[in-house]
Amino acid sequence: MINKKNSVKKIGVILSLMLLLTCFNSKVQAGVIINRNEVESNDSWDDANIVQLGEPVVGHVRDSNDVDYFSYTPNEKKNMTCLIIDNDNSNFSFYIIDRTDNNKIINHGKITESVKRTEFKLEANHECIVMIKSQYGNNSRYEISLSGNKIEETSHIDSKESEYNNTIECANILNKDDALISANIADSDDIDYFMFTAQDSSSRRFVFYPQSNADFYFFVYDMTSNGYIYEGTLDNLGESQVISFNAIKDHDYRVCVAVQGSANKENYFFKCWN
Repeated sequence: MINKKNSVKKIGVILSLMLLLTCFNSKVQAGVIINRNEVESNDSWDDANIVQLGEPVVGHVRDSNDVDYFSYTPNEKKNMTCLIIDNDNSNFSFYIIDRTDNNKIINHGKITESVKRTEFKLEANHECIVMIKSQYGNNSRYEISLSGNKIEETSHIDSKESEYNNTIECANILNKDDALISANIADSDDIDYFMFTAQDSSSRRFVFYPQSNADFYFFVYDMTSNGYIYEGTLDNLGESQVISFNAIKDHDYRVCVAVQGSANKENYFFKCWN
């Protein structure tokens, strides 16, 4: 004899499992990577078309209920530019959102001119979502593109150069003003910048140690007083340059090193002795 209660329970379990499997199978899919043209359906954040940096994309808003989403995630911190072109004067509106930063709104508004340009910063591994819609959408056409450049930032170092330090803004900052620093000039286009802050007022000796016969050029500059401590060249392997000066407490000093002529991973050291 069939136990009706057990049958009902089994049917209930089976239906629950089927529902659970359906939920898993219908889970939100990751957006597709696109090139040149929008791919439907991209009507939600999770279905956003993944755009390629620097590749313009053509999209269409079907009607006033259609919303298009695009996604980009950099692997490094970038200065970003978003361009949206209104091809049909369709009164588009847009949102730019940092989804990773608690859905922070970076910018939003209406596109009142033919081209809308928005510049912003985006952290590494943060997903940027761009939303586009039109109040009067009728298969309205637009173009969108994202471009960006890596933001180079300063690094604090104890003993070894950290790239990228090829500009004043990205100078390596010495954690200690008397640290022994090792570095190299990769090629003839490479320039190394360093900065340290004097912890006290005292007599110092800045010593530069070349490790090759390259024609090194370097200078030490007091950024607070806006004056050179030393500027010159040195091209003899095994010969060091010693510069004596009076450091002033809390003054910031910049060190710049380059090679005049050809260079190929030319090693050097420097240290500011108390």
